[in-house]
Amino acid sequence: MTTNSKTRTNKLALIIGGAIIAAIWLATFAALALMQPDLKTRMVILAVGAGSTELVLYAGAAWFGINIFNRFRSFLRHRGE
Repeated sequence: MTTNSKTRTNKLALIIGGAIIAAIWLATFAALALMQPDLKTRMVILAVGAGSTELVLYAGAAWFGINIFNRFRSFLRHRGE
């Protein structure tokens, strides 16, 4: 078992790491769009970036939901002991 302070530290590291990855992700698509001279190409790159970001967010939400479900199921299982 981990202590509460270690859990808080791990959560903070995950949040900071996720924020850094998101910033790099958005900066990459913005830079790719700015390098293109044609407006249609820029819009396609931005749409692809938005679509892939949405898929990543859905995956994160699914992971979060599965974790919450497993914690709740574990809580119910150990409640009677």
